Amino acid sequence: MSMIQGEIDALGLDDDPQVLNEAMENRNMIDHDSAIRPAGGKRVLLAVLTALLAPGVSTPLAAQDAAGPKPCTAEEHGHFDFWLGSWEVRTEDGQVAGNNTVTKDHGGCVLREEWEGIGDGTGESFNVYDPASGTWHQTWVDDQGRLLTLDGGLDSRGRMVLRGERPGKDGITVTDEITWEPHEDGTVLQIWSVSTDAGTTWREQFRGTYHKQQEF
Repeated sequence: MSMIQGEIDALGLDDDPQVLNEAMENRNMIDHDSAIRPAGGKRVLLAVLTALLAPGVSTPLAAQDAAGPKPCTAEEHGHFDFWLGSWEVRTEDGQVAGNNTVTKDHGGCVLREEWEGIGDGTGESFNVYDPASGTWHQTWVDDQGRLLTLDGGLDSRGRMVLRGERPGKDGITVTDEITWEPHEDGTVLQIWSVSTDAGTTWREQFRGTYHKQQEF
């Protein structure tokens, strides 16, 4: 009784018979509970596990399982992986046109290209596979204020082929088509072609071969 009384005094409760009776009943329940349950940290752990396993309680692991597979792990997301790396890009006559670095960012969902030409010229693109449309998409911007938005995917030859339209001079619609073709020797051939008659005829804008300097 003296221990219970001390607790009541410490809490600032009145010395009331009803308060003392309720305190004694609670003490008896605690003593009984201590006799049948593990003590100390084990008791706390048991309480936590019981709460986590209760129906309707979601754990982080369960939430992850319910969310489904990790994003960007489908086979299609890897179709452009042959372009990853640090590259030296050369023209047909063997001249170095520039250097290109292609990395995977944002959890492996985005291929990021960073181009630096020899002497001048810089540009950057973001490339992503869109499961909703089943196509690859590229957005390119550069230091000339040029914007390209291209869509496509792998063709029967294993080339990545992306195409898009943009407004040209005098109201003419310009169609851009860029292909990337991996070769057995590890190089990649890129060809950028332009059409001003809806694809009837094409003019080659750029042709370069990528020589890998570093794997990523």
